Amino acid sequence: MTTRTARSSSSPRRRDALLGALEMNLDLGFATLTSSTSYYDHSGDSTSENTGFYAQAGFLSFYYNYPRPMASAVRTWSDRSLIEELRLVSDTGDKFDYVVGLWYQDQNRDAGQDSFLRGFKRWWATPIFAPELEDVVTGDQDFYYRFEDDFTETAVYGELTWHITDRVDLTGGLRWFDNDSNSHSVINLPLYASLDDQTSATLQDERGRHALFKGNVAIHVSDDDLVYLTYSEGYRRGGANAVPTTGFFAESPAWLTYTSDTVENYEIGIKGPARRPALRPVGVPDRLERPAAQYGDAELGLLRGRERRKRGIERRRAAARGRDRRAA
Repeated sequence: MTTRTARSSSSPRRRDALLGALEMNLDLGFATLTSSTSYYDHSGDSTSENTGFYAQAGFLSFYYNYPRPMASAVRTWSDRSLIEELRLVSDTGDKFDYVVGLWYQDQNRDAGQDSFLRGFKRWWATPIFAPELEDVVTGDQDFYYRFEDDFTETAVYGELTWHITDRVDLTGGLRWFDNDSNSHSVINLPLYASLDDQTSATLQDERGRHALFKGNVAIHVSDDDLVYLTYSEGYRRGGANAVPTTGFFAESPAWLTYTSDTVENYEIGIKGPARRPALRPVGVPDRLERPAAQYGDAELGLLRGRERRKRGIERRRAAARGRDRRAA
């Protein structure tokens, strides 16, 4: 288990990290059963001085340009998760090798911001200004924001390699998973009583189910050289931003969720020994089936981009530099 705390001297800022992991292996004779459990808790907060930003943006006029303004924002965030994986790996066999496993993750994310105009309520309530309107202002806090997201993923996976001959191997695999995401957000302008009306948004049961596949053919054309062909699929999960679509803080419904990305990868290559680096070029064309770019706004969240396609050639050369050294 590892813990770490970091603080900044230039501005009030703190970050705490707690990490823990436990792994157990059991030899069953024909295979090895592994249990891998991990947990992390990453949180922090910061306080920023926002008076200059308010003045430049013209916000202070909304607060009657009260004398000696001081605007500050207190931001908090946390990300914690429990992950468990059970994996069964077979011993090396003459004809077949396999890997099967279960995966579970429970993740909770929180974020918040409290912004204050220090001394505004006290100035507003002074007899010189308007004591009869004291109840118009509720306090110094002029912005309130909270965001919560609960995410769980359950997956099963497996991979089987068939040694067709001493020189030809065929591998196939799949991973099936089920994602569930629930998000909730609250936004408010509590300083003025007339605007003190919380706007909230909740998105429940944003589910994602998908199966990923993998295939590989490996041919040992000689004792030292390998030719291979691989097809594989990848996935990056989507999520929810839980922004309000009605009320004072209404946003476009396009910001509510961002969908997942998938990728299809095709790779063909040749591998050889270090003494013959010319036999180590690898061609790696791949194609993104769905949008791969996830971009967003600092306040609202993420959106997805357009479909992308990438092709390329990779070449790697390695050589020995003495008995215990290699260069690549």
